Amino acid sequence: MFGIVIAFYISMSTTRLNDLGQALNQEDANYVSIYKVAAVFGEEIQDKLRKRIDLYLQDQIDHYLSDFEQTHATFDNLVNFIVSINPNNEKERLVYGKLLDYVDRLQHNRIRIIALAKSKLLFYEWATILTLAAIILFCIFALNDGSLVSIIVSVLLSTSTIMLILILRDLVFLRWKEQMWIWSCLTETFQGLGLSPYYPQSAVDEGRVTLKKGVTVRLVSYPNRYPDFSNKRIIEKKA
Repeated sequence: MFGIVIAFYISMSTTRLNDLGQALNQEDANYVSIYKVAAVFGEEIQDKLRKRIDLYLQDQIDHYLSDFEQTHATFDNLVNFIVSINPNNEKERLVYGKLLDYVDRLQHNRIRIIALAKSKLLFYEWATILTLAAIILFCIFALNDGSLVSIIVSVLLSTSTIMLILILRDLVFLRWKEQMWIWSCLTETFQGLGLSPYYPQSAVDEGRVTLKKGVTVRLVSYPNRYPDFSNKRIIEKKA
């Protein structure tokens, strides 16, 4: 029973993680595309647009992914700026239409990201999984007759049970291989915008982010309790 239940939830959580990763990657790609096509409006507008994209990305990183919806202010600021651009000729009007298409994609993608990030296991689901795991572990050690084979099998089975729960935990809380599906993609996005990558210092300290040597990065620390980012400190340095 435990095997069936844990396999179901791991499969469900993996699908959610993959869908969320694809949505985030698509959103990041849209930012770079928006920035590049905006070059037709001149350097001043492009720089202002990049600044707003940067602030929105920072806001996303500052918040927990489960609180993605709390980044609405910087998102609205970005969208309002794009909408307020005044095209002066046919070429600019064509690009402006493309920018509005990107805005529509961003809005739909944002709704999807919020829904996926909010989707978690409920308390009773965790209770069921942990109860079944406890029963499995109890039975494993209760049936141990003290022989070498029995001890080895008991250790392997109990270790596997605990590892499966830890894997599920990382999948549910979006920590599974996050370097690959979050930080690497964000690094490419910042570099595509001509900006230094932006990482929380805590994520680096915990080993969740791997810094490339020689790359200039921005490391942010938060002296105040989450979600108060009013006095956050950003240090730019080479890794």
